[in-house]
Amino acid sequence: MNSPSPAKTFTPIGAPVNNFPKCVFLTLCCDASESETSTLKLTINFDEEWVSLFGGRICIGVRAGELQFTLRNATMPLGSRRFVHDLEAKLIADRVVQEGEKQKSGMEKSDVSKLSVSGGGREAGGSMGAESSTKKHSELERSTSSETKLKVTLTRVRAKGTDSNPAWAFESCVGEQILRGAFVNEPLGILKLYESPAQIEACFVASLRDMFVVRAEGFWSEGTSMNKIAVLKRLVLMRGVSSRLRPYMSYSKVMERFP
Repeated sequence: MNSPSPAKTFTPIGAPVNNFPKCVFLTLCCDASESETSTLKLTINFDEEWVSLFGGRICIGVRAGELQFTLRNATMPLGSRRFVHDLEAKLIADRVVQEGEKQKSGMEKSDVSKLSVSGGGREAGGSMGAESSTKKHSELERSTSSETKLKVTLTRVRAKGTDSNPAWAFESCVGEQILRGAFVNEPLGILKLYESPAQIEACFVASLRDMFVVRAEGFWSEGTSMNKIAVLKRLVLMRGVSSRLRPYMSYSKVMERFP
């Protein structure tokens, strides 16, 4: 009787590099496997980040970028890849709705408690209390709906690259200034493992034109023209940010470990 093959496990090689950790934060992991395949999983977070430069500071974000992989002794055919659809909108919307439902439930319990203490709502202040409770409840529902619309952020994700160098392009949708939101332990696809040890390297790259200045302090006065502001933004990005975009914004590496 043949004994089962020992499980293949992967371990990080060095610490992940995140030059702008609030703009882009990247980590990788692979599921342990006893077969010749393993699921590659990604955790990546996008947001804005304040950076102090030249006596002022700017708040920057990424409008677009590319997640590039280099696979050694492994491949990921296009047919086995995932993460090629707009997941972020669903994830953020679901989270906000769940929070709203919890708040709504808490408000209802609180209102019931207040009404019972006031003696059924028909005594002095009882009816007004009920109306106030209903009004607050209605306002909460409206604010929850509004929050959902504000927090839903669409991100376009498109698979590309070759079997040994797969890649995913990220772009913010029309109307969105920058990429925002997180994918946590999101399966990217199925790796086919060949010789050992397999090694997976990932880097997130963005060019200077992919960066966006959300806000700035200390670089121009209130009356500065829009054209001059645009020139100053470009200059600040070139002198204070571009060097930290090369050769990548974020980097992570994992390697197969023998039992």
